[in-house]
Amino acid sequence: MRSETMAWLFSLGDIHTEVLEGGYKSYRNYILERLSEKRKIIVLGGLTGSSKSYILRYLKSTGHQIIDLEGLANHKGSAFGALSELPQPSTEQFANNLYDEWKRNDPYLPVWVEDESRNIGSVFMPDSFYENMQDTPTIILNMDVKTRLPRLIEEYSTYSAEALKASIIKISKRLGGDRTKDAILSVESGDIARAIEISLFYYDKAYRFGLTKKHRHNIIYVETDTDNIEMNASKILEAARKIIWP
Repeated sequence: MRSETMAWLFSLGDIHTEVLEGGYKSYRNYILERLSEKRKIIVLGGLTGSSKSYILRYLKSTGHQIIDLEGLANHKGSAFGALSELPQPSTEQFANNLYDEWKRNDPYLPVWVEDESRNIGSVFMPDSFYENMQDTPTIILNMDVKTRLPRLIEEYSTYSAEALKASIIKISKRLGGDRTKDAILSVESGDIARAIEISLFYYDKAYRFGLTKKHRHNIIYVETDTDNIEMNASKILEAARKIIWP
């Protein structure tokens, strides 16, 4: 009744409004139901610094269907993920925005997403959508540390030492006291490469553990010795052609 009253009030000012049957709760139930649909999803995974986001943007530029989960969450999905990002939406608003992207895609063609944890920063993915991501084919780009470092150094050297140290402290319990101290001293001395290598020790270990939760028969590994976006995108597309959809 409050909504109908407001709609009537707006109409007096010549503002056209519509009242949703069932209200906002009905809308929320609808989008969560739609996001639980089983569709062709391809998850692109890989260790931190494997340029997954760049590859997905390249795939989008060449006509493939992409949903940028980190872009919707305003977060890169790590302790460093909030650097230079806008404030995060609420978990509820994230789901609303995710549905807006979901409904625009052709349901008969694959949709690419980046491999993520259940939460991206402070935002949590809808449970059914996340569970579907665990069951769908995942292509893992295997890239060694030396190949990953240059892009990570280029990206994170633009941030202040204080911002980097604050991010390192967020994972201090997982890094351990000695590694945390070493990483912070590396930042203070300007050795960003060393600080990144120390942080990768935790993130690589955590990501490999996360892979154990996926169905092994759905994982395709792609080896690469280059950080070239176009070349790696080509390798990933070649691997995707091997997927047998039910």
